[in-house]
This record gives sequence, structure tokens and C-alpha cells, in this order.
Amino acid sequence: RGTYLYAASSNSSTSARRHRRARETSDWMGTLDKDIRRTFPKHSLFRDQHPPPAEDDDFGAVDENSNGHRGNRGTASPNSSNGSSADDPATGGIAAVAKNNIDSFFYLGEVARFSVESGGQASLRRLLHAYSIYDPQVGYCQGMNFIAALFLMVMDDEETAFWMFVSVMNEDVYNLRELFVRDMAGTQEVLYVAERLIEQFLPRLFDHFQLQNVQMSMILTPWLMTIYTRNFPFELVLRVWDSFLVEGWKVVYRTMLALLEHAQPALLQLEFEEIIMYLREFTSTVDGPNIMMASLKISLRRKHILKYVAEWKGLSEKGETRKVDTGVFNRLNTRGSEVVSSMGFGSFVDT
Repeated sequence: RGTYLYAASSNSSTSARRHRRARETSDWMGTLDKDIRRTFPKHSLFRDQHPPPAEDDDFGAVDENSNGHRGNRGTASPNSSNGSSADDPATGGIAAVAKNNIDSFFYLGEVARFSVESGGQASLRRLLHAYSIYDPQVGYCQGMNFIAALFLMVMDDEETAFWMFVSVMNEDVYNLRELFVRDMAGTQEVLYVAERLIEQFLPRLFDHFQLQNVQMSMILTPWLMTIYTRNFPFELVLRVWDSFLVEGWKVVYRTMLALLEHAQPALLQLEFEEIIMYLREFTSTVDGPNIMMASLKISLRRKHILKYVAEWKGLSEKGETRKVDTGVFNRLNTRGSEVVSSMGFGSFVDT
């Protein structure tokens, strides 16, 4: 995938490491390219003249109702607001960021190929490719594309969107990076905390799901891994992210409780298959402002979250972790490329 040029080195181990990294990058680039065409395909910023690729995993399935994203301020122009090219290594921008953070390992062929492409899909590809070089331990994982696309929609240029993405991935208050690392330890922790909060605040619904064998991770994984960007109306997504950037994870859990509380009267009357069908339609029909108002009435405190985080860590240290249905995840991991697939994703995301 493009011509890779390497800085000359007399160190054979360094050279071998660089070649290995190139091969690993090539492995997940196919997944990245496929996911880009699945990301909000009806939004004007990301619309492609070709249809999205065939769905071969449930996480990548396209929710046709997600086309409510209309914040088209980020035009994905190749030029940043200060007149420098966002993808020209000589003038700064994403390509330069990527080039300078890879220990003298230059993807010059890829940069050259990306630089001539225009449009939202090309911007998203540049951003995600740059991040994979900035943080090679994570590389690219499905789900990151929706978060990055959100920033491209609302930011003025690619470089600003890139650094916002870096911030939410790595700063302690957000730490989304842990959701996408190889062992998905962060995802397991988030799902554990979410399940315990549902048990505490919505005990009737929790018991009903248990009775119907509905695993929480089936519902919550696509919601929480993408912070609702994947399959909720934009009016909810923007409000959640406005609060998330200020409050961190508290607003994510609070919104989750408000969504389930809103659906609870109907869900309590349904059996397994009916629950799946109901939630399949539910995500695209929620009233964002009303959900956010309802979330403010939930008496969730930071101490509740910290209690369950500590509980999870304690169990993990003892090797007694109550796994949150690891069987749901069918993961293909090639150095940061993770395909997260499950029956639940197909039920809740596909339309």
C-alpha cells in the first residue's frame, strides 16, 4: 500500500523493527479504508460516489439513521486556517505530525498519496493514519472512525481535529485510548461500571434483562465505545460531547441511565427478541434535549463511579474479575487493528 521509504540505519534490529511495523500497518490499512466508507455515508462531508463496502462484521454495519449529523463546519479542506497545508510535511499539519512521531520511520509514499486526495473521506483517512503513527501501540481500531469523524464535522481544519482526537484519546479525564488497546481492558472496565450502575439505579430493568438473558455488553458496547457517535441523533451526540469534554465519563454513564430509564416501561413488557427489535429502532428515535434534561435528574455521583472502578481493579488484581461477557467480542487484532463483532452489534446497529 504505497511505497515506504526508510531512513538509512546501520542498526539491523532497528531496520527489522521498521519493516515489521510497515507490514503490520499494511494489515490494518485495509480495515481502515473499508471503515472510512462506512462512516456516515449519507452526510455531505463523507458522501462517496461509490456505495459502502459489503458488511463483513457487525460493528462496521452502517446505521442509516445516523445521517442526522449536519454540523458541516469542518469542510475537510486541505488547507488549514493559517494558510499552511494540513497534509504538507514541509509546512506542518497532520502528515508532519505523523512523520515526526515515528522514530525516523517515514511513510513518504503514503503521505504523497493522501496529499492529492480531497473530501471528507480523505481527511478522515489522513487523521486516522496519522494517529496510528502517533500511537503505534494502538494503531487503528474500529470505533475510532466515528469519533474522529465527529471532530472533522465540527472543527475548522484537519489539524485541529487531529489534536482534539489525540486529547480525548490520551488525557486522563477522557482516556479513550484504553478502550481500543489490544486487550480492551478499558472497555471491560467501562462495561463493568455501567452494568453495576444499571443494577443500582435501574434494578427492575437489570433483573428483567437477567431473566431474558440479555447481556448488558450487547447493548452498551456500541454506545460507550464510540460515546454515542455511532448510532444516535446528532442533537444528542453534540450535547453529550459538550458535557463530556467538561465532566468526563460521568456524563456518559448518566446519559446511558437516562436512555435506559426512558425505554424501561416498554422494555419491561418485552421478551428477548422483542427487546432486540425495540432497541434496534430506539437509538434513532430518541429526543436528545429531553434525554439530557432527564439525565440531570439522575442522582449519579462521581463517588458511585469511583466505587465500581475500584471494585473492578480490586477484582482484577486478585484474578477474580467478573468478566462482562468477553464472548461477545470476536476480535481480529493485527497490531492495533481490532474488529469488534457480536450478535448484539448486528442487532442494535444494523438497519
